[in-house]
Amino acid sequence: CQPRQTSFLANMSHELRTPLNAILGFAQLMRDEPEVTLAQRKNLQIINRSGEHLLELINNVLDLSKIEAGQIELIETHVDLTTLLETVEGMLRQRAEAKDLQFKIAIASRIPSGITADARKLRQVLLNLVGNAIKFTETGSVTLRVQWQESTGKDPALYFEIEDTGVGIDLADLDTIFEAFGQTRVGKTASEGTGLGLTISRKFIEAMGGRLLVRSTLGQGTCFTVELPIRQAIAPLSPCPPNNLQVIGLAPGQPLYRILVVDDQPDNRSLLIHQLQPLNLPIQEATNGQEAIALWQQQHSHIVIMDLWMPGTDGLQATQQIRQLQTFEKSTPKIIMLSASILDRDRVRAFEAGCDAFLSKPLRAPDLFAAIAQCLGVRYLYADKQRQHPQKASEPKNQIHKKAFEIGAIDPILAAHLYQAANCCDDQQILQLLDQMPTALEEAHTLRKLAGQFQFGQILELLETRSIQS
Repeated sequence: CQPRQTSFLANMSHELRTPLNAILGFAQLMRDEPEVTLAQRKNLQIINRSGEHLLELINNVLDLSKIEAGQIELIETHVDLTTLLETVEGMLRQRAEAKDLQFKIAIASRIPSGITADARKLRQVLLNLVGNAIKFTETGSVTLRVQWQESTGKDPALYFEIEDTGVGIDLADLDTIFEAFGQTRVGKTASEGTGLGLTISRKFIEAMGGRLLVRSTLGQGTCFTVELPIRQAIAPLSPCPPNNLQVIGLAPGQPLYRILVVDDQPDNRSLLIHQLQPLNLPIQEATNGQEAIALWQQQHSHIVIMDLWMPGTDGLQATQQIRQLQTFEKSTPKIIMLSASILDRDRVRAFEAGCDAFLSKPLRAPDLFAAIAQCLGVRYLYADKQRQHPQKASEPKNQIHKKAFEIGAIDPILAAHLYQAANCCDDQQILQLLDQMPTALEEAHTLRKLAGQFQFGQILELLETRSIQS
């Protein structure tokens, strides 16, 4: 029975979330068009809010089904706390401002910037708790506090407190709010919600070894506390590009990367191509995995953005075949896997197959751009302030590479050819040119590594630095 239930969940998730991907995606694209009137923008915001609400309902029902089937799986990765909190703020601040509420995030000192946790589940819990606080608060404020505590003999713990000045919860309701479909008297009169969010949040936190607590005073407000043990604190991580800004193009001097979009649904391909338009990069389309493999072999696309579920050769099989062929082809593409499935095992299988990033549908353009920046190290221009935002994670690497470079180690003519090849994103030409350099040279090793990672922007910067200094 359980395998059939798992298959049903996977199919339902895919069938429901796939059309929502197109609805929300195109609504967001139209909303950001400069020629859209104020009235049209308001209508598009209604479509977007309604779609997001429908998505939340679908996710909650499917998550509860997974919980009841005993299928809560933890995928623990290195999580940048700063980026996580910025994501929560970016997704909910507009909702708070629409109600004239103060929305504050207070982070205590000595908070580790990096932790090991299930990022998706932690983000979902925070979005649910903060979203509830905004929903049931008409005046005043909503505050998210983050604190860190280390105890002798115990694992260190993170505390997230979500406090509001809303209607509060009656003492009689405190015993039932964590039950499935359990809602307070106020919640039952609200026009949205299923009464599943708190149930799912508590189950997720308990699966991560933590606790979800609540205290409330009727008529004054409520405070939910997430206590989450952290088994391993890691060194500070560099943040990804901000995900709440609208990308309007690539920063000057970026290489001309080739992109391959793979999806059997025409609407999804069209949405992806529209979302990628600001980058002004060459894009090819494939309708299935086999076609994607053939096109990649012809064009050696630098990044492949591919759907997981496709008839015939699916995204997993196509990724595995590309990884097997890349040594022969002397080209290693970055692969971003997209999926409308909510099953954690699909994420695990995608990385096991060899993908570099995994994104869930409905797909948000900021998440797509952040994944591309993470894979290729590109830098963007943003609509607000029209400024560049370098992909921070690549900056320390760049500084190390520059220190390793010796002035005059590369023949000037060879350096000019390398620069031209990097500017054309021709990794094979770069590798052929590097064969003319002594393999023991640190510069040759550095450039070879960067070419294998498609970090053409960094190669250009290093060669420019060498040219200036020499």
